[in-house]
This record gives sequence, C-alpha cells and structure tokens, in this order.
Amino acid sequence: NCDWSSDVCSSDLHMSWLHCMWGVGASLGPCLMGRALTGGGVWQDGYRWVSLLQWGLAAVVLVSLPLWRLHGGENPEGAAPPRALTLSQTLRVPGVRSVMAAFFCYCALEQTAGLWASSYLTLEKGIPAETAAGLAGLFFTGVTAGRALSGFLTLGLNDRQMVRLGHGVTGLGVAALLLPVQDPRVALAGLVLIG
Repeated sequence: NCDWSSDVCSSDLHMSWLHCMWGVGASLGPCLMGRALTGGGVWQDGYRWVSLLQWGLAAVVLVSLPLWRLHGGENPEGAAPPRALTLSQTLRVPGVRSVMAAFFCYCALEQTAGLWASSYLTLEKGIPAETAAGLAGLFFTGVTAGRALSGFLTLGLNDRQMVRLGHGVTGLGVAALLLPVQDPRVALAGLVLIG
C-alpha cells in the first residue's frame, strides 16, 4: 500500500500508464490493417497509415526535445550520479535471474498472442481473415486496459499481490482461448484477458 506522496508509488503508477500508452499504439495497428482490408484497400494501405502515425510521433518528439533538456539530467543536491553495475555484478544481485526468466516468459507469451491471434481466430475458430485481423487488436486492447487498471491497483496492492493477480487473469485467458468451443466470443474474451 502507498499514498500519492510516495516516490515509489508514483513511479509504479507512472510506469503502468506509460506502458498503457504503448498498448494504445499496439491496438491501433491491427485495427488499421483490418480497416484497410475490409474497406476495399490493399494491405499496403495499413502500413501507410501506421507510417504516417509514426512520422507524426517522431515530429512531436523532435519538437519536445528542448523540454527534455530543460528538466532532465539533474542530480538532487549536486549528488554524484550512481555508478552503473557491470553485467556480472547485476547477475549476482538476488532475484535478478528470476526476474529475467519471468520477463522472458512474459515476452514469449505476449509475442505469441500478438503474432498468432489473427491466424488462430481464422484457422481454429473460423473467423474470416479480414475480420480476424481487426479482432486480433483485442489482445492489445487487453494489454492497454490491464496496464491502465494496474496503475490504480498499485495504490492498494503490493508487488506479490499484483503478480498473482496478473498470473490468475492470464491463466483464465489462456483457458478461455483454448476451450474447444466454436463460439468466437469465448476466444475473444480469452485474448482480452491474456492481454
């Protein structure tokens, strides 16, 4: 548990919301591709739209660079910057190897669901490819909503509770996705829960 004045609490909250914004962009990609395919366009149109959005983001970052220099790189009370650990020193810190293994598993699950969702919906659940491309974005919508919600949950739950809750929700999603039910709504709910 933490209060709003806690730096750790604020950091957890802000990091959850920062990653939530990544999910907004990741959700848009499949939706744009589905729209390009169902709107009578070609797949290249989806890539063009995403490219234009990325150029727009690059312009915003470029214009905001002076703000980064204004507020970045300051050490409190003139303190020396902390010394970075070497890789071997980092690996000797208790818990680092476990966290690295967990992060690898998380990335494997996220990439598998993100890359194969539309194929799975088409081949296993019989959803047309054009529709499945857009529905695959539901996984990323789940990522976005989960990260937004987890920002608030960090205010009342500790790390262990957050991890257990995440594992439980993801497990329900995997179970729903793999159920031998032909109702595509169950698979879609599974994708959102995995996200």
